[in-house]
Formats: sequence, C-alpha cells, structure tokens
Amino acid sequence: MQGRFNQWASYTTDEANGQQFYHDLFYRFFFVHEMGHWMEEVVLKQRKDGQTKAADDNSDHNRGELELDANRISVAWWRERDPMFIVRLVGDLRIIQGKLPSPVPAGADIKDFFARNYMKLTEDPNAYGWYQLQMIIVAYDGRPTMSFYQATSSH
Repeated sequence: MQGRFNQWASYTTDEANGQQFYHDLFYRFFFVHEMGHWMEEVVLKQRKDGQTKAADDNSDHNRGELELDANRISVAWWRERDPMFIVRLVGDLRIIQGKLPSPVPAGADIKDFFARNYMKLTEDPNAYGWYQLQMIIVAYDGRPTMSFYQATSSH
C-alpha cells in the first residue's frame, strides 16, 4: 500500500510523498467520511416504523449512495472548516483518478456495478480507489452545494 500511495502522490504536483497524501486522505477526509457512515447507521438503527426492515435490507443494494452520502458529509465539513484543503485534495483526486483505469464495464450502470461487485472491488486497491475517488469528486461537484448541517440532516 505504501508503494501505491507513493505512486498516486507522484501524479500530483503538491503532495511530497505517499505518506502525506495518505494522511490527507485518511486522517483528514476519510475520518469525517467514516463519521458520516456512523451517523447513517445510527439513524437506521433508531428507525422504528413499518419501513425499518426494508430500509435495512436496501442498505446493501445502495452501497454507492451510502458512500456518496458519507463523502457529501466530509466535503461539506471541509468546505466549512478548511476550504483550501478540500479544493487542493479534490484537485489531486481528479488527477489521480484520471490515471487509474475505470473498473466499470462499458454500458454498465456505475452504482449498480458497485453494489453487485463491492467485495471483489475491495480486493483491488486501484478499482476500489477509482470508485472512492469518483464518489468524492461527484460529492464535491454536486449542486446545490450543501452545508455540513444540510448534509447531515438530509437523512
């Protein structure tokens, strides 16, 4: 993994090394992203209505949307806390993702393919990385831009 992050960092113009890129991506961006997943899970577990089981069952089929929501939360957090960080990070992610081959077969639906092949994709750092980078970019480019409050209260 260290070699992969060194390689990915080498594609950018501002990341000195893979360790710094890893730090920015995991200790900063994905820390908040994982908090977003925790929030999603808490909301789902506290749901006490006739749709609770259906919502729980659908979570496996909606992995892409759950990842996108967690990325929306992190993007919104960093836009408010350190806007230059998220601008720089997403700029780097665009460059890196452009160097990675898309794991999505021609004509396949990106979200459906992700949900059906999730476990296999997680075994390939470039394939899963491509997806995560794509979902961060989509969250960042989303309009209208959401505040952290909006991103966390839309669940």
